Amino acid sequence: MGAPSTISREIQVALPPSKLWEALKDPQMLVKASNQAVVSIENVDGDAALVGNTRMVKFNTDLVPYPFIKEELTMIDESTHTIGVSVIEGGLVGTQVSSLKWKLTLKPEGEGSLLLWSLDYEPKVPGTEEVDKFADGFVASIKQVEAYVLSL
Repeated sequence: MGAPSTISREIQVALPPSKLWEALKDPQMLVKASNQAVVSIENVDGDAALVGNTRMVKFNTDLVPYPFIKEELTMIDESTHTIGVSVIEGGLVGTQVSSLKWKLTLKPEGEGSLLLWSLDYEPKVPGTEEVDKFADGFVASIKQVEAYVLSL
């Protein structure tokens, strides 16, 4: 296994933090906005808004290279617009990485937001190409949510 690593992204979004926050907390928003890449998001265990909740995100395998990820909400802070998630099964976990956790925080910037996103992972195989693709997919999904909300 490789040393623990981190990828960070800063994403400019044309929505104020409160509006983007509400969109990101709605699991069906990503399904609607994802251009069919996300097939469904199902609550598996616990209250969707509480730490410890697990959910299953199912993907269209014609568009995403794995059928699902199962993730656990590890932190949520309404006052700082911060969410932490641990991917506990599926996706890259078990094949490319032994652990995968991400955190996002929304900050006001002008009339929109700056989304700060970090991904901590422990690689099982050399190279970061697949993890980079995961990060790029996350950025794309945020931009899809932004476009969808702006179109409403």
